[in-house]
Amino acid sequence: MAAEGKTRQIMISVGTYSFIPLLQKMDTPEMIEVFKKHGFNKVIYQCGRSEYTVKNVQKLIDTEVFGLTPKFQEYVIGSELIIGHGGAGTILDTIKNNIPAIIVSNEGMVNNHQQELVDALVEENAIVGLRGSAEVSPESIDAAITKIKQKVVKPLQLPKDNNIFKMILDEGRYD
Repeated sequence: MAAEGKTRQIMISVGTYSFIPLLQKMDTPEMIEVFKKHGFNKVIYQCGRSEYTVKNVQKLIDTEVFGLTPKFQEYVIGSELIIGHGGAGTILDTIKNNIPAIIVSNEGMVNNHQQELVDALVEENAIVGLRGSAEVSPESIDAAITKIKQKVVKPLQLPKDNNIFKMILDEGRYD
C-alpha cells in the first residue's frame, strides 16, 4: 500500500491521437479498484486529441486529466507505471525514463503497425502488451501489474552509442 502522504501515480496515455476505447476501459470503478489494490493513489489521464471526458472515477481516486501539454515529460517521470497506446513516442518515453509499461495496441491505426512494435517488445520482455482494447479488463490489468511487480518484465536498455536511438530520443515524440 502507499505510504501515508506519498503519491503513487499511474499514467494512462494515448499520445497525440485519440484512443477512446482505452480511455473508456480505464474510466471505471473496477479499474480504479485494481489500481488501489496495487497501492496507486493517483491516476493521470492523457487523452490526446480526443473529446473524451473522464467521468466515472474522480470521486474514487485523485485524478488529473488533460489532452496535450508541454509538461508531458513531467507527468511521465512522476509516474511509477504507464498504461499507454502502442505509439513509438509513448514507448520510447517509458524506455528512456525506465518506467514499467503496459502497452495496448490501437487497433484503429493504419496497417496495425502498433501491434508489430508491441509484439517485438513483448518478445524482449521489455513491456507487457495487450492486443487491442478488447483485451483490456480489470483482470488483465491486475495480472499485468502483478507481472511487472514480480520483475518478469525487464526494462529495455537502449544502446547509448547508437546514433539512431539517440536521434529519436533527442528529437522527441513520434506517435
